[in-house]
Amino acid sequence: MTLREAELSRARRAQRSHAKEKRRKRKRRQQRGMLPANISDHQILTFAQWTAMTSLSVRAGRDILKSGKGPPVVQLTSKRIGIRFGDAKRWLEERLRT
Repeated sequence: MTLREAELSRARRAQRSHAKEKRRKRKRRQQRGMLPANISDHQILTFAQWTAMTSLSVRAGRDILKSGKGPPVVQLTSKRIGIRFGDAKRWLEERLRT
């Protein structure tokens, strides 16, 4: 194997490894946004679950909450927020066009 062939082989291996990591990250991101099957109105959704439920991007979700036009927010810790499922559902119903 020549030096050039070895370089190409390493490059291909690095590309496969990178693609594999991207797939793993995408899967983890999707799982974070998944909702439980039997959820009550009082359960708290994480921000990621709320944005996944409403099909919003993270940026759009933050903008909506920052403007004050979003559902009420529960301050879980100094840095984490959540949204009650019932509040999110009502907020979505208020936004329906007739």
